[in-house]
Amino acid sequence: MRQKASQGDKPSIPDCEPRPDVKNNDFMLSDCRMKSDQPSRQVLQRVVLSGPAGAELLYLRPQENSPTIGTDTYVNLFHKSHWQHLTGLSDFGLNINSRHPGQVRIFSLSGCLGEKKLLAQDRLVGGNEPKYFELSPEADFFYFDWTPDRSSAPLPAAEYTAEFKPAATEPHIALVITTFSRIEALQQLVATYNQARQNFLEIKSLTHLYVINNRLEDADRLADLTSEGITLLNNPVNSGGAGGFGLGAREAAATGLYSHVLFMDDDVIIHPEAWLRTLALIGNLKPLYADQLISGGMLNQKQLTHCHTLAEALDHKVKHINLIGDLDLADIVQTRKALSAAEPDWGYPQAAILPAQASLRPYAAWWYCLIPAELFKKYGYPLPLFFRGDDQEFGLRLKRKVLTLNGIFVWHPSFESSGKTTLLRSYLGTRNQDIYTTLHFKHWRKLISLRFIRALNRSLAANDYEKAAVMILAFTDYMTFGRRTPLTGAEL
Repeated sequence: MRQKASQGDKPSIPDCEPRPDVKNNDFMLSDCRMKSDQPSRQVLQRVVLSGPAGAELLYLRPQENSPTIGTDTYVNLFHKSHWQHLTGLSDFGLNINSRHPGQVRIFSLSGCLGEKKLLAQDRLVGGNEPKYFELSPEADFFYFDWTPDRSSAPLPAAEYTAEFKPAATEPHIALVITTFSRIEALQQLVATYNQARQNFLEIKSLTHLYVINNRLEDADRLADLTSEGITLLNNPVNSGGAGGFGLGAREAAATGLYSHVLFMDDDVIIHPEAWLRTLALIGNLKPLYADQLISGGMLNQKQLTHCHTLAEALDHKVKHINLIGDLDLADIVQTRKALSAAEPDWGYPQAAILPAQASLRPYAAWWYCLIPAELFKKYGYPLPLFFRGDDQEFGLRLKRKVLTLNGIFVWHPSFESSGKTTLLRSYLGTRNQDIYTTLHFKHWRKLISLRFIRALNRSLAANDYEKAAVMILAFTDYMTFGRRTPLTGAEL
C-alpha cells in the first residue's frame, strides 16, 4: 500500500564511525513515518537523516560556525518540478515533527543557479507537535534548515507529501538479484532488504526479492536466505548476469503478481529510501511515463559522494555517452545542475516509444533498473549474452525513455578496483557490442567493420598480441552467434 502522510515519532541520528569499506549495514534506517491524521495525503519523499560515514553531505549540510543544519543535498532536496512533470500531482506540502524546540526555515530554489528564497519560517515547540507547510510557489526545488535550541538536539522527522490519488492498480515490485560467489556482499544487501521489510509496510507488502544463484556450490550457504519475502533460485548453470536476470524475470512473471521487475547487482549498497521513492514514483506516474524505465544513479563505494553516472545513452555510432556523471554530489551547485539537466522526455515529449532515428538511445544499467512487467511480454527477455552489454541491448530493444529521481541510487564498487579490465570482459564486450549493433543500428556493417579494424590495429601497434587474439575470437564468435541463439528475444 502507498504510505499516506502522517504525524509522529522521529529516530535519533546514529553515530557513524569511519570504516575502511562501507557496508549495507553501516547505517541506521530513518523510519520517518508519523501517526496518520492526514488520510487525504500521501508520502512522496522522506528526509533521510543519516547514511554511511563519509557520505554525510549527500544527506545533511551543516552551516559553518552555526548549529543550523540544511537539507539542501542530493538525497533530500525535493525536486518539485520533476515530480510535477512526471506525475501531474499538485498541492505539495512538507510535514515536520520534532521532539525538541527549534526554528525551521523553508526555502525554494529555481533552476540550477537561481537564488534561494525564504518561503516560511516558524518555531517548533517540540514534544511531537507536528507542523505542515504548503509548498505553493512555482519553483524547482524545496528544502528546509533547522536550528535547534540545544546544539546536540537531533533533526526533526520530515516528509514531503502530495494529495492522495488512489492508483488504478497498486504497484508491486519483484526485486531480482543475480549472484555468483559474492556471498558476503549479497548477505549484506539481503540484510538491508530484511530490515526495510521490518521498518516499512510498503516494502513488506509491495515487494518480493528473488535471488538467482549462478554457482551451485554456494546453494547450501545461501539456503538460509529464504524467507517469506525472499525466494532463492539455484541456477543449474552459470548463465551470467543476463541469464540470471532473465530467469528471475520469468519466475516473477509466472506468478502474475508484479507490475514491475527491478534488476539489481549483488554487490551494491543501498538506502531503503531508494526503494520507497521508486514505489511512490511508479504509483503516481502519468500514463505517458507508466511503461518507461527507471534508472538508479551509480555512486562510488570508495568515494561515497562521487557520482559515476545518473543518466547514460548510446549515440548513433554506438559510442557510450555519460550524459550526467563524473561529479561530486557533495557540491550543491553540481547537484542542482545535474538534477536540472535530467531530461525525462529525451527530446520527444509526446512519444511513449522513442523513434529508431533518435540521436541518443538511453538505457538503464542493471545495477538498478526498474522495468514494467508488461514489457517482457511484448519484447521478450534478455539475450543470453552472459554479461557486458546485456543491459544496453535490452534498452535498445525496448526504445523506452529512462526516468531518474534524486535519492534513487546505489553505491557500486568502482570499475577501477573491481577487475573490470580482464580479457574475458574484453571478449564479451566486443562480441556483445557487435551483436546489438547488428540488431539495432541501420549502418551496422560499417560500424562493426571500422570498430574491429581500429581495435585490432591498436592492439597490434601496442604489441598486445593476446588482446588482438581475443578481438579476433570475439569477432569470429559474433559471426556464428545468431546460428546458435535466437536474436529477437521473443523466444527467450
